[in-house]
Amino acid sequence: MQGITIGAFADTHYACRPSDGTRFYTRSLDKLRKIIARFGEIKLDLVACLGDLIDCRTDGGSAQPQFDDMMAAVRAIDAPFAMALGNHDVAALPRRDIAAATDLDPRGYGSFDVKGWHIVRLDTNYGPDGTPYAGSAVAWDDCWVDPAQLTWLEQDLAAAAGPCVVLAHANLDPRERDGRPDPHVLKNHGEVRAVLEGCGRVRLVLQGHCHEGYKSCIRGIPYVTLRAVSDGFAGNYALAIRLDEAGITLTELF
Repeated sequence: MQGITIGAFADTHYACRPSDGTRFYTRSLDKLRKIIARFGEIKLDLVACLGDLIDCRTDGGSAQPQFDDMMAAVRAIDAPFAMALGNHDVAALPRRDIAAATDLDPRGYGSFDVKGWHIVRLDTNYGPDGTPYAGSAVAWDDCWVDPAQLTWLEQDLAAAAGPCVVLAHANLDPRERDGRPDPHVLKNHGEVRAVLEGCGRVRLVLQGHCHEGYKSCIRGIPYVTLRAVSDGFAGNYALAIRLDEAGITLTELF
């Protein structure tokens, strides 16, 4: 099996809006440029964003210029780019526009192959009735994978020939926070994990959404949630991930 190296980041939340004391929205473009510069020092097969590349503006203006700036930063590196849509992405811009710019199916999910590895991008921004979230209707703590996408996922993984990596925004590994289910976890996480486990070839799940990050392993599948780039004035975060026959190596770049 040929190895693959992925550079990953999450939750940049770039937007024209003042800091809320935790997220420094306008700092994220500079942070992403530094991430991409570090990625350029590594031979990468894929650059992955785990969602919330951008955020909504507070002045009523379009988020398109901020999205364009972030995409220009990503394209400065000679490596394929894959993005899992985040709740703030689909609140800030129409899903179809982001999908078109990131080679993603208009539905918001899809898959492709890199060096024999099957890369799956999920869209966790659906409501309990299967309606895709968009604009002001986005509910960050009530995220689902809709039935049609779940059926697609099972069929897609069944047809995949090689090992698989799944990219998602909302988290698939359940846990508690203050005695209650963590709100960053997908509501139908069990259904999605059952499909991943049934495939037998999922080697890693990369996630965003939970800004402090988290790692777990359920039934042999590692789940890695990246810390948010947006948090902190000067802090930054990205991972270089090597997957091969020897296993998985995670290297924090900041």
